[in-house]
Amino acid sequence: MRPRVWLVLFAAAVLAAGCGVRPTPVITGKDAPRGVIAGTHLFFVSEGKLRDVQRPLTSTSFDTTSTLRTLLAGPTDAERKDGLSSELPTEAKLTTGNPAPDYAFTVQVFSEVPLSELALDQITCTALVAQNAYGGQTPQTSVRIYQFRGEGPTTRRCPVPTA
Repeated sequence: MRPRVWLVLFAAAVLAAGCGVRPTPVITGKDAPRGVIAGTHLFFVSEGKLRDVQRPLTSTSFDTTSTLRTLLAGPTDAERKDGLSSELPTEAKLTTGNPAPDYAFTVQVFSEVPLSELALDQITCTALVAQNAYGGQTPQTSVRIYQFRGEGPTTRRCPVPTA
C-alpha cells in the first residue's frame, strides 16, 4: 500500500503546483468611470439657498440635457413638503451645447422673464454636476448661460460645493 500512498501524494503535489499557466503582464484598459452614477443631482431652493437633492436614475441614457429638463420640471410633491422650491419659471425651455475651451458647458434658456440669480445658480450647479458625472472628459468648473429675452451670456460657477 505504500506505493499507492506515494502515488496519491505525488498527484496532489502536481495539482497543487498548478497546470503550467504562466504569469501575464498587466493589461491596461480605458479610464475608469467618474462621478456618482447611483443618481442624479438637482439643485433646488430651500429658505433662499441652494440645496442639492439626489434622485435615482430613471433612464439608462441619462445625460446633462435630460438632467436639466428634470430640474425644469421642479421638485416632486415629497420634495415640496420638505420645503424645496424652484426659482425657474415653469414655461422655461432650454437647449445645451458642447464644452468649449474657456467654459464647461453651454446652456441656452428660453424664458419670457429674465432669470433670477438663484435660478441661474440652480442651472449652473445642476449642469456642472451632471456634465462632470456623465459626459465630461475633464472636470468642468463653469457654465456659459445664454438667456433669450433676458440678459446676454454669462459665465458662471456654482456657489456651493458640488463634489
